[in-house]
Amino acid sequence: MSHSTSSRSRRAGILCVAVAAAAGALTTFSAAPAGAVVGDAAADGAYAYTAKLSIGDGLRSCTGALVDRNWIVTAAGCFSDDPAQPQALTAGAPKWKTTAVVGRTDLAGSGGREVQVTQLVPRADRDLVLARLSTPVDGIAPLAVATGAPVAGEKLRVAGYGRTKDEWVPGKLHSGVFGLDAVQATTVATSGQNGAAVCKGDTGAPTVREANGRAELVAVASRSWQGGCLGVAETRTGVSSSRVDDVAGWVNGVVHKRGVRGDTDGDGRADALMAYYHADGRIGFYTAPGDANGLLGDFTAGYTVPAEGHWDRNAMKLVAGDFNGDGRTDLAMLYRRPDGSIDFYTALADATGHIGAFKSSPKSVPASGNWDWNAIQLFAGDTNGDGRDDVIMTYYHADGRIGFYTSLTDTDGLLGDFTAGYMVPAEGHWDRNAMKLVAGDFNGDGRTDLAMLYRRPDGSIDYYTGLADATGHIGQFAASPKSTPASGNWDWNAIQLFAGDTNGDGRDDVIMTYYHADGRIGFYTSAAGTDGLLGDFTAGYMVPAEGHWDRNAMKLVAGDFNGDGRTDLAMLY
Repeated sequence: MSHSTSSRSRRAGILCVAVAAAAGALTTFSAAPAGAVVGDAAADGAYAYTAKLSIGDGLRSCTGALVDRNWIVTAAGCFSDDPAQPQALTAGAPKWKTTAVVGRTDLAGSGGREVQVTQLVPRADRDLVLARLSTPVDGIAPLAVATGAPVAGEKLRVAGYGRTKDEWVPGKLHSGVFGLDAVQATTVATSGQNGAAVCKGDTGAPTVREANGRAELVAVASRSWQGGCLGVAETRTGVSSSRVDDVAGWVNGVVHKRGVRGDTDGDGRADALMAYYHADGRIGFYTAPGDANGLLGDFTAGYTVPAEGHWDRNAMKLVAGDFNGDGRTDLAMLYRRPDGSIDFYTALADATGHIGAFKSSPKSVPASGNWDWNAIQLFAGDTNGDGRDDVIMTYYHADGRIGFYTSLTDTDGLLGDFTAGYMVPAEGHWDRNAMKLVAGDFNGDGRTDLAMLYRRPDGSIDYYTGLADATGHIGQFAASPKSTPASGNWDWNAIQLFAGDTNGDGRDDVIMTYYHADGRIGFYTSAAGTDGLLGDFTAGYMVPAEGHWDRNAMKLVAGDFNGDGRTDLAMLY
């Protein structure tokens, strides 16, 4: 591209994406917004997963694709101050009000859904961002993310709402076929077939593989020559698109909030949160941010409860989760008063990743509720799939019943009343001391469940999962066909469990740290199936006995610390 062409594009006020070269031949780019796909108008209801994005008050127009009921994927340049610098986009709320229209082929119609974008989670290594919606989009099937790499010569389809060859602002979705010319580490180069082109307004448009009746997302449009677009003299139809297939694990991690569990600053990487009980009575909340390599930084201070606050450490039950749905991990607390009443609190994380002051919920448990403080076990997770984490309570009733209760959060992150899900009857004879529970989305439906290892009297260990329903309540536990026989000789007290999506398939798994009698420390994973049931535990890293790691000197937490969509472990030793 000549200097004069680039300057002319800038004067034209192109908004969304930098114009790129064809077939991998990179030249200078102008920061113009892409337009609609030059191609055929889509049939009514076709490519319903495609989204029209209106950014600012007529500032920019882009295209995206629904990949989850709560999330759209598009180009980061659409939201960046300088569209030619998409890597400069930071995580958090969009700078400009953004409206997404999903499933409306004809924009003059009333079909589909119109929702606001509330949160952005960009990739640092390519022009790609996940945009969270204010309310879930139901009734429209999300576009599956490809996990197989694209191959040169493939025919791919692109659908978008941008400019066409004869319309400046089309009112309908258009699509066209593109040939795949080259595959790079983070991008693919395609060329329009039969006059198809990517124009202004098509930035972020899905590049889709269609085979055997199934559509799956391969990439999103980033930059193009815009050949054939109205008002453009260029004839080349080459497009550079950001790959999505190789970051499917990251997408799954973000949309299901697994990979970002513990992400206090919203950058897509888990951080470490520490509550520190000072000898003088102060209680401090500290954050150590994770970097791109998955390493933790220094702990820095957030809110500190003053000594005169007289908070009793033994009267606090804390859990971490994103309780207001802003993409940052907060803390929720049940606090027992001297009279036996229990108050509910939430402390939200700010943009720097630090925990703020605790705010009381209008809900609480009166002293007459007669809750046994020692019978309460808490977990956190999004049990109803509304994009906000909730609090799950396992309560061990004095009569032998074991109840699973849920406190749903509101948009302020405050806790509601606990309401009952599944109740293990007293005659079930479940032994509290024979249960090890962890919370995670084990079947990949976007709702947080519970998984359990249960030790039988003969020493065998069975695996169970209690799935959450649409109301956010834990259902009856189902047994996995896998188990550990009594001959496995597992020491129940040597088991420590965590949950997270370790393989990036969109379902949480169970991680076990096992402290062997000979001094070895093993890290094992039980991968969950599509039904949420647990598989056999298989071995990962093993700390040798001669490593002399002291179990009592280890504090472990699980999270995606390097932002690759897979759950890791971090440790203070």
